[in-house]
Amino acid sequence: KLLPDIGYPQTGEKAEPGTYVCINCSDAGKSEDSVVNLPRSSKLPDCPVCGYTYWMKFNSSMQVLVF
Repeated sequence: KLLPDIGYPQTGEKAEPGTYVCINCSDAGKSEDSVVNLPRSSKLPDCPVCGYTYWMKFNSSMQVLVF
């Protein structure tokens, strides 16, 4: 990994199915395009809006899951 592990899923890591939102865009309310839905386990991309590489996962009731 090029970036430090701050306890959040990162770009390139294999993530479990679910909904992930970019940490950078979520604070700024930038765009719904910064939300990634993974229907199956796969690698997380860079944020398509800002290029940031850290993600937060939401559960089915749209609450942030703390890692």
